[in-house]
This record gives sequence, C-alpha cells and structure tokens, in this order.
Amino acid sequence: MMHEENEVVVIQSYALISSRISRDLSWYLVYEAVMTAKEALRPDTVTMDLPDNKSELYRYALKVYLQRAIHKHLFPRTHVELTMQGLQEAMEHFALSMPLAPTFKLATYLNYLESWAREHTDWTSASPEAFDNLEFELSL
Repeated sequence: MMHEENEVVVIQSYALISSRISRDLSWYLVYEAVMTAKEALRPDTVTMDLPDNKSELYRYALKVYLQRAIHKHLFPRTHVELTMQGLQEAMEHFALSMPLAPTFKLATYLNYLESWAREHTDWTSASPEAFDNLEFELSL
C-alpha cells in the first residue's frame, strides 16, 4: 500500500495498524506512546492517577504520541490522523496483547524491543524476535 507525500491516513480502527506489523510490535507501539505521554505529563507514578483536569489532556497527549509513532514507523510519507475510536481500540489491543509474564522476562523483552526499535525505523519490513520464541535465562 503506497501513500503519497501529502496524503492523510485516517485510522478509525487499530486493526489497520496491528495487521501491518508483528503482534509484539502492535502492542509495543502503544506502550511506547503510553510511556512518552506518562513522561510528559508525570501522573502519580504508583497509581497512574491523574486529576480530572489532566485526564482529558493525557488522552489527547496519548493520541498525539501514538499518531507520531504510527507516522514514524508505518506511514512516514503521510499525515496520520487517529480517531478516538482508533485510540480506544489501540488501548484495548495493548491491554489484551501485552504478554503476561514475570517482571524480569517482560523487562528484558522491553529492553530488547527498545534497542530493536532504535535500529529499525520501518516496522513494516522487519520484525523483532517474538516474545513467545525467546528463552530467558536467569543468572545470579
């Protein structure tokens, strides 16, 4: 699917994104946006609670950061617009797709994904090793 330089891609469903990249990258893309928004707005780090007046700002920031990540990794030559429905689906996808694993395994995998992402900007042409295919070794 080629896109022109000035074209706008409107994402109404996160399925458009999750179908173009690996399963792990589809939740990691949302994770990356969540962490960036969290860092920018600095909610209570233990509960992630925001005062009511910042809650809407957080959702907007999350939408903007996710749009930027989608633009950077999937549609670099187009303007990306993510609808609120698309954002909601992205958050649900993130919650349902992120591996449920012991903390050390998940933290190790997140570090791996972070370094993989730094080396690969086009996520449609390459994929990291899948979480389910990795073996983790705990050394003391």
